[in-house]
Amino acid sequence: MEEEKKKKRNKKKKNKQGKATEEDVDQIQNNNVTNGQNSGNALDLDTHQPNGALPNSAEEMIKELQKENELHVQKEVTLSHVFVATLQERIQHLQHENESHLQKKALLEETINQLRNEFDSHLKKEASLEAAIQQLQYERELHVHKVAGLGINIVGLQNEKEFWFQEKASLEEKISQLRDEKAGLHLKGATLEENVRQLEKEKESWIVTQVVELEESRNNLLQENQQLTENISSMQLHSQNLERNSNSDSQSEDVEKQAAGNEDLKSQIEAANVFVDKLMMENAELVEKVNVLYAMLEQQSKAAEHSKVIDTTNSVPRSLENGSILVPKLDSLEASPITNGKIEREIVQIPLDDTDVRDLESQATGTEENAVPLADAPLIGAPFRLISFVARYVSGADLVNNT
Repeated sequence: MEEEKKKKRNKKKKNKQGKATEEDVDQIQNNNVTNGQNSGNALDLDTHQPNGALPNSAEEMIKELQKENELHVQKEVTLSHVFVATLQERIQHLQHENESHLQKKALLEETINQLRNEFDSHLKKEASLEAAIQQLQYERELHVHKVAGLGINIVGLQNEKEFWFQEKASLEEKISQLRDEKAGLHLKGATLEENVRQLEKEKESWIVTQVVELEESRNNLLQENQQLTENISSMQLHSQNLERNSNSDSQSEDVEKQAAGNEDLKSQIEAANVFVDKLMMENAELVEKVNVLYAMLEQQSKAAEHSKVIDTTNSVPRSLENGSILVPKLDSLEASPITNGKIEREIVQIPLDDTDVRDLESQATGTEENAVPLADAPLIGAPFRLISFVARYVSGADLVNNT
């Protein structure tokens, strides 16, 4: 009868423990559901606007809040699963301890029954076995003391177990805080990378615009060089004509005037040569600047390739966390059709020798027979018209035409 009562008590204790764990799990699930409903209701209340439509910024905020809510719900679910698993492990451990205690109690009960049987048998032999009864009572007291000591040890172990559970909870809180800090640092790193990429793109576009401006100035200088070469060639032709006219004329005054005109022409030619030299120097400086800019572009392209290699090595873990990777592409460099070889090919050295000038004149006359002569140009031909007028005045050609 006593064994059956003890078994019933043990079953009641087990049922109470199972009900307590089920109630804890139900409370956790109800808390998760109420949190999700509260967040959803908050989002629904925020979405009701009088105009019927939200701006893009508000929609993005709502999407971000929904994502954060889903993440919090997932975290709470995982924590609830972990908590349930720990509770189940604790229950199993307590059940094992309870079974061990029950086994010990059963053993003790068996010994007590044996002692009672022996005590009944010894009652019949009271006179002869009183000493043995006293010894058994003494042993019984010793066993009681041992059981009390074991109970004290069990209480101490339970207290230590609770202390370790508290430390475990504090460590889990610290781990969650560290994870949040890690996520914030990842976001900061992503924003910094985007800022660096934008700055690199702006720098590349600025360099490309400078290269384009330098090329335009170089082209303008080339046009001015060509115009100056044509001017010099025409001036040399005028000087040669004047020298021939001076040789044919016999008057000394005309010769002196022609010499003075030739000196003026020579001085103008020298000034034009000096201006051409300046243009050549500026052209060389522009070439150096363009080469420096292209060297900078090559260095940046190498650095970009190196950063692409690093990004590809780090792409797998980032893709798992963020879902996608932003790979920087130098679209501005790909779109620009400028190369070092093209710049070097477009830079033309201006010849200053008489033979080269004559060759250029022959080519110009052969290819551009129908072109407007340089002296007839409205702006560029003004000094040449003045020089021709002075030469005709000095040589007396205007008088010959009038006569």
